[in-house]
Amino acid sequence: MKRGPIGVWFSLALALFALSTWLGSMLGSGVARLWYRHHQLDYGTLSNAERTRIESELGVLSAIQTLQVYGLVAQKDTQLWGKYLDNEIRGLEEIKLSSNVEEVKPLIDFHLGLAHVTAALEKHQENQEELAKKHLKSAQILFKSLGWRNTSVETLESISRGELEQWGFAKGRFK
Repeated sequence: MKRGPIGVWFSLALALFALSTWLGSMLGSGVARLWYRHHQLDYGTLSNAERTRIESELGVLSAIQTLQVYGLVAQKDTQLWGKYLDNEIRGLEEIKLSSNVEEVKPLIDFHLGLAHVTAALEKHQENQEELAKKHLKSAQILFKSLGWRNTSVETLESISRGELEQWGFAKGRFK
């Protein structure tokens, strides 16, 4: 059986492909091992106290993000949304009380303030003005503790609406 030039070129291309795949996997796994060892050494240089603090910070950030994901799900249903806002406020307050890392407390206060403003907007929509005022007062106290000078109702509502819309929460819910 006589082979034509196409068969030779195809065999050569197949051999080059197999060789490059093998070399690529060897090189890739070698690079991955070096990268892992390098970062393992970086992580290993932390003291136990520093490692615990970093893990605590990451835990707080993860908890805040989880609350936001629940909010994206809950906003579709009016009853769930109201319950979510109350649960978010309670959850953030619990995180604030249980967190012993000072670096993340301003972030918790910011999200707690936003949650209070959002709850106030929701209570205003439901004509529950006393609860709306209570939430706005709590938000103003939190934002003042963060060093904000302007904590007027208009400013807080504008910032809250902007944050909510940026993350896809309650678009068009509050007029």
